[in-house]
Amino acid sequence: MWMCAPTYELRQRDLCWRSGDGFEHRRPEEMLFGCDTLKQRCVVNRLDEDWKGCEKAGPEHLHQAYFYVVEEHLLWACEDGLYWENSNNKVTNSQLILPSPAVPSSSVLPSAPRDVVPVLVSSRFVRLSWRPPAEARGSVQTYTVFFSRDGVNRERAVNTSQSGTLQLTVGNLKPEETYTFRVVAYNEWGPGESSQPVKVATQPELQVPGPVENLRAVSTSPTSILVSWDPPAYANGPVQGYRLFCTETATGREQNVEVDGLSYRLEGLKKFTEYTLRFLAYNRYGPGVSTEDVTVTTLSDVPSAMPQNVSLEVVNSRSIKVSWLPPPPGTQNGFITGYKIRHRKTTRRGEIETLEPNNLWYLFTGLEKGSQYSFQVAAMTVNGTGPASDWYTAETPENDLDESQVPDQPSSLHVRPLTTSIVMSWTPPLNPNIVVRGYIIGYGVGSPYAETVRVDSKQRYYSIENLEPSSHYVISLKAFNNAGEGVPLYESATTRSMTDPIDPLEVDFYPLLDDFPTSVPDISTPMLPPVGVQAVALTHDAVRVIWADNSVPKNQKTTEVRFYTVRWRTSYSTSAKYKSADTTALSHTVIGLKPNTMYEFSVMVTKGRRSSTWSMTAHATTYEAAPTSAPKDLTVITREGKPRAVIVSWQPPLEANGKITGKHVHYPVFSVYLLF
Repeated sequence: MWMCAPTYELRQRDLCWRSGDGFEHRRPEEMLFGCDTLKQRCVVNRLDEDWKGCEKAGPEHLHQAYFYVVEEHLLWACEDGLYWENSNNKVTNSQLILPSPAVPSSSVLPSAPRDVVPVLVSSRFVRLSWRPPAEARGSVQTYTVFFSRDGVNRERAVNTSQSGTLQLTVGNLKPEETYTFRVVAYNEWGPGESSQPVKVATQPELQVPGPVENLRAVSTSPTSILVSWDPPAYANGPVQGYRLFCTETATGREQNVEVDGLSYRLEGLKKFTEYTLRFLAYNRYGPGVSTEDVTVTTLSDVPSAMPQNVSLEVVNSRSIKVSWLPPPPGTQNGFITGYKIRHRKTTRRGEIETLEPNNLWYLFTGLEKGSQYSFQVAAMTVNGTGPASDWYTAETPENDLDESQVPDQPSSLHVRPLTTSIVMSWTPPLNPNIVVRGYIIGYGVGSPYAETVRVDSKQRYYSIENLEPSSHYVISLKAFNNAGEGVPLYESATTRSMTDPIDPLEVDFYPLLDDFPTSVPDISTPMLPPVGVQAVALTHDAVRVIWADNSVPKNQKTTEVRFYTVRWRTSYSTSAKYKSADTTALSHTVIGLKPNTMYEFSVMVTKGRRSSTWSMTAHATTYEAAPTSAPKDLTVITREGKPRAVIVSWQPPLEANGKITGKHVHYPVFSVYLLF
C-alpha cells in the first residue's frame, strides 16, 4: 500500500503520475485518458509545485500511480487500488474499491487489432499498418499506438487522427535502435485488448560523402572537356571513387562514367554543343551528395555540312537569285559568320562572293543574256569555311519576261475535299513570257472572299485547313506580278461529313493533275514537292512513309530518272539531327528507330540537278518495347551487425522505351528488371 502526505491545493486542470521516484506533470489532453478509462465524470486539477514527497510502504514492483478527481474528489490510483481524499483536500490512506459498473466489461470493448506489421522503416520513423479487430463490439473511434525503446522504462502513445485509419507513422525515433510497438482500438466504451507487441529496429543513418569541392570544367577542343575537382570536405570514411554524369542539354541524353583521381577528360563529344555536368563521390555506404550542375560548351569548328536547299531563280535576262538555308543545326559547329558563294559562267573560272550571316539569298546582276551560270554555297564560322554545296546551274533567257501586263489565268485548278480541309493543286498560266510573282488564293463558305492567302510563284499546291465539315466552299486562284492581279479561276467543293471521313491512306492525289497540260521545261523552276505524306508506325522500331508525286501523272510511264529522299528526326527537339534515305518508290519503311518515340518525316524529289523543296511534315510514334538498358546507379548497402539484411536502391533506366509498370529484384546476386 502507498502512504502519501503531500501539502497542496487543487487548482488548474492537469494530471500527475509517479514514474520511478519522482512525479511528472502532464498536459490536459493526457488527463482525459485516465478518466475515460474509469468511465466517470472527471474534473482533474493541477497539483501545486510545492510537492513535499511521497513515501512508499508497499511492494517494490509498484512504480506507477495516478491522481484523478472523480465527482470533485481527489482520487489516488496505484497498482494495488484506488484511494479517496477527504473533504479538506487532504489525502487519506484508506483504500477505495469502485463499484464494478464503473469499469467497462471486456464484453463491450474491442478485441485486439490484427496483423500489426511495419510497412516502412527508416532511420528516424516507422510506419505501421494493421487490420481492424475481429470483434469491434461497436464503432471503433480511434486507434492508439504505444511504443517504447529497448532499455527505456517508459511507454509513449500516438493516436490516429481519423476513425477509419489503419496506418500510422511514428516519428522522432533514433537510428539503429529497437522499439516495441503495440496497437489498441477504442470504441465508445473505452480501450480494447492490446495487440501482440512487435519489435522493429530502425535503420542506420547513412554516412555518405558530401559534394566534391571546386568542380571545374573547361572545353579543351571541339570534342573534349577537361573536368577537375577537389575531394569532399566531409567524406564520412574513405572515398572509394567518383561518378561523373554528363548530359547533352539539347537532347537530355545522359551518360555516366566511374573515375579515379581528381581529374578526367571527356572525349568524343559533339562539336560546339552544350553539356551539363554533375559529380558525386561514393564510399562503402553508397553514392554521396551530388554537386550543382555545371554547364560547358565544347569549342567551335568549321561547319561539317553544306548549306541546305540551294535554289536558283532566273529574275530576268541579266539576273539570277540564289537562295539557301543554313547547314543542319547539329553540323554548324559554331555561330555562322557568313557564306561564300562561288559562281562561274560555263567553262570559265569561278568568282567568289562573301556574305553576312543573316543573308540567305543573293541576287547576281549584270549577267549575260542567253548564258548558263553555275553556283555553289559554303558556310563559314570563325574557324574557317565548311564544305561547299554541289554546283547548281541556271540559264538566263535571251529576252526579258514581260511585266508590263498582268499574268493570265492559271491554266488549271483542281481541288480534293476532306473532312476539315481541301487540297488544291494548279499549273501556271500558259503564256511563259509574262512574269508571275506569286498566286493569291481566296476561299469561304459560299464566297471566295472570306479568307485570302498569298503564296510564291514556285508553289503548285496548297492545303486549306481548319474548315467546317459538310460545308460548301468556293475557291479562287489568280496570279499576280508588279503590274497587278490577273483574272481568277474558280472552283467549289463540299467538305465531307464527320460520319463519312476519308481514310488518309486512301487519298490519291494523282487525278488532280491527270488533265494538266505539260508546261515548257524550265531548269530554273524548282520541282514540286511530294504531297499527301503519311507516316504509320509498324513496330517499336519501324515506320512506313508513303506519298504521292503530282509532277508525274498517274499511270504515266516515263524514262525519267528521279528519286525521293526521306528524312526524319525525333520531334521532341528542334535541334535533333536529321537522318535520311533514298528510294525510287512512292513509299519507304524506316527502321532502326527508338521505341515509344515521336518522329517527324518529310520527303523531297530529285531529278538530275533539280530538287524540290521538302514536303509537309508527317508524324508517327513508334510502339512501346521492353527496356533496353538496365536501371542506373544500383546500390547495395550492407548493415553493420546485420549480415542477413541489405538495402537496395536504383534509378530508372536511361532507355525505358515506355511506361515503367513494375520491377523485379533478384538475389543473392542482385539485378533489377523492368516490366510492362
